[in-house]
Amino acid sequence: MIFNETNLVLLKGKYYVNSTVPKTLAAKLGKQIRRSTSTGDKAEALRRKHDITQEIYDTYRKELRQSKFAMTERFFEYEGMKVPELDPEAIGDLTELLEWIRSKRLLGQTSSFDQDTKAIEELEVLLEGNNNTYEPETDLRTVASLYFEQRRFTNPKTKSSAETHVKDFIALVGNIDIKEVEKKHGYDFCKALDANGQASKTINTKLSSVRGLFYWCEQEGIISATPFNNMKTSNFGRSSEHYKVIPKEITKAFWKDPKVGNQERLMLACLYFTGCRIDEWATATFEMIGTDRQGFRYLDLREADVKNDNSKRMIPLHPFLDNLLGDGSDRIFDYMIDANGKATNSASKAFMKHLKAHTSDSKHVAHSYRHGLKDMLRDADVSKELNDFITGHSSGDVAGDYGSGPSLEKRYEALTKIEQDVFT
Repeated sequence: MIFNETNLVLLKGKYYVNSTVPKTLAAKLGKQIRRSTSTGDKAEALRRKHDITQEIYDTYRKELRQSKFAMTERFFEYEGMKVPELDPEAIGDLTELLEWIRSKRLLGQTSSFDQDTKAIEELEVLLEGNNNTYEPETDLRTVASLYFEQRRFTNPKTKSSAETHVKDFIALVGNIDIKEVEKKHGYDFCKALDANGQASKTINTKLSSVRGLFYWCEQEGIISATPFNNMKTSNFGRSSEHYKVIPKEITKAFWKDPKVGNQERLMLACLYFTGCRIDEWATATFEMIGTDRQGFRYLDLREADVKNDNSKRMIPLHPFLDNLLGDGSDRIFDYMIDANGKATNSASKAFMKHLKAHTSDSKHVAHSYRHGLKDMLRDADVSKELNDFITGHSSGDVAGDYGSGPSLEKRYEALTKIEQDVFT
């Protein structure tokens, strides 16, 4: 069972959760239900909105489980009359009953205040639908709107991407009733993405977003089962392009290019000597630069917003990078941070502008330096365990037990084996 989406309204300095009552219950509960969030802070009100909405929906569910003729039965109780036998299938009898109550009200022969009006409204709603069950709208757009309203996403970016993927799915199959969606629609979606040149991994990601909607609908009882189980999608989409390591001569040309500003030159050195993802540096602050007891400095990502726990690590700074970095008190780079707290897009755009001036290979990207560092460490006879730990491809400094990984000294020793010849 699903209900109309709730919204926040501000009244006398406090936010309230407002809900439109289903027609079947309007006679008893009124047209609107409003519950206070007890706060005037909109951000806090939004956090409380979900739980209050669920409480309102629980009220609806409880009422809907009761008699479909609750208000009509109460009318007879108020009038001190015997409750008639009410048969939901006997449309003719219900119509006669409705006309009888209307005539009683018209002649002023009722004593139940507004109970006669409520009984009339209840019967009208039941007869209008020719049944006595509440049937909410279950077209794809309506259900998707409720899904994104009620499901909690831990990451705003994940929610935003999922909304886009679901909209694309609806644009393809049409705004049909969700109960009419079949597995074929899922395959049609994959075929369309494939024809558009999407990678296999991207197709699976977008289909996963759509599946999330249908799993939620299954849990809520809107559909009996998701139609997208056991789909074979391996034959859709092109293989993902792997990054290619950037040759040293290209890196050297980038570094010596007079058109490259100090910020992108510094980013180049950061990526080259640490193998970090570009956002790990683009959002870093000087407060994240620590000093080991041996005197060398390191980038501390243990409390940073990074890809996963494996990435929560400490990376010693190569002497060349350390000297180039210098000191400060704020962010190291000034790339614009988006609504998700990331600077990947702005940093990548600025960096790639200069990199593409020296290479036409589409597989030469900022991320290539991450793979380049792994190759350089391997060529320097650094163990795979230590190599993976430096780049965050194994258990990070907070993912496993403290002290279980290679020491900072070992990491520093490994990174100092990287030659700086391309920068001289």
